Amino acid sequence: MSSLKRYHTVPDAMAFAQFAYFGLEDKAGLDYLAHPVRVMETVKRRGGVPYLQIAALLHDVIEDTVITGQMILDLGFHEDAVEVIQLLTRSKHTGPCDVMTRSLCSGCLVYYAEIREHPGACLVKLADIDDNSDPARLQYLPPAKQERLVVKYTYGRELLTA
Repeated sequence: MSSLKRYHTVPDAMAFAQFAYFGLEDKAGLDYLAHPVRVMETVKRRGGVPYLQIAALLHDVIEDTVITGQMILDLGFHEDAVEVIQLLTRSKHTGPCDVMTRSLCSGCLVYYAEIREHPGACLVKLADIDDNSDPARLQYLPPAKQERLVVKYTYGRELLTA
């Protein structure tokens, strides 16, 4: 029997998120951890079960750190949480996109379609979009970047709720 602690609760995910996002900053130069915590709180407020709260806390960990989905599974987090985290990971979707003209590559269109088909992933992504498009966060960015992100998040929300 392994002596490795198995992680599976929301507090476990919080501790892991603190480790995973340690020292990272968001686009505005603010502490990165605050974003996934707000996303998790929104998911919880909207009725998200614990595995979705865990996914919310860790939704950017594969995309923005060296941590993999397999590592998260190996720590003992539920496979449903890891599935949502992997669906929300953009790294597998690349291509020339222009959000200002609503011209997305086929990979990005697939990204949103797959999320839309998974109610839990959709709940987390919409909470993520809501936090990312919050004027209180956007105010720290240059006006051109604010405008591009507002268009991006508005379009993403439309793709998820169509």
